[in-house]
Amino acid sequence: MIVDSAHYTYFQACIGRWRCPVDMQITDVSALRRAMGLFNMLGLWLMSVWPPWLGRFYLETTVDMPHSAEVLHTTVVRWLGLPLLSTKERLVLHENGVNFSLSGEGHSLMAPWYRDLMEGQGSIDPSATKGSYRLIWMGSPLIQSTVRDGDQVTLILEGAGFRSLQTLKRIRS
Repeated sequence: MIVDSAHYTYFQACIGRWRCPVDMQITDVSALRRAMGLFNMLGLWLMSVWPPWLGRFYLETTVDMPHSAEVLHTTVVRWLGLPLLSTKERLVLHENGVNFSLSGEGHSLMAPWYRDLMEGQGSIDPSATKGSYRLIWMGSPLIQSTVRDGDQVTLILEGAGFRSLQTLKRIRS
């Protein structure tokens, strides 16, 4: 039964709003450009070198579970409160209690004509505290891992030419 599963427990504990400053490192500009194209590479590069005194970039996410086998997740990157990039994903929890599939769409709010489909799969470990994801985003394969510890989720995202480490904190109403 899904409600007794590791993935249900994990995502149920993540319901709500989360936020943190963006921490992005570009490790190989050429690999990033080949994987994501010039426009996307420039956006990620800009976030990695932007001086904090000009205003930090923030990552904000939401998690909701309208049904026991479905998770809705949103992400918005903001600068000075202005939304720059957003994604909406739907995760479908599999009957085996650990695996899930993911599909969604990303939008660059700086370039409203830009749309990017996102897809992937993942799993939650039996302790319901760690997740691993394999995604295609901006046409490039990504590996994401998460560790949930109470009101904090550490997220590591790695792709061709970049690495991102986020420590999301729950936003209390």
